Amino acid sequence: MTNKPDADSEKAAAERKFLIAMAAEARAERELREKIQKWFYVAAAAFVVLFIIGMLFF
Repeated sequence: MTNKPDADSEKAAAERKFLIAMAAEARAERELREKIQKWFYVAAAAFVVLFIIGMLFF
């Protein structure tokens, strides 16, 4: 005879672990995406500033 509550609790625990792992991965991806976006904007701003300086002095 199988213990149905034990099987259900094990399944729930496994699902909970899976969701926690997925959330951690999503958080890491979001942080990486934010970091890339920040440096893209920094590079674009630096390019614009250098372009303006170049137009003024050359």
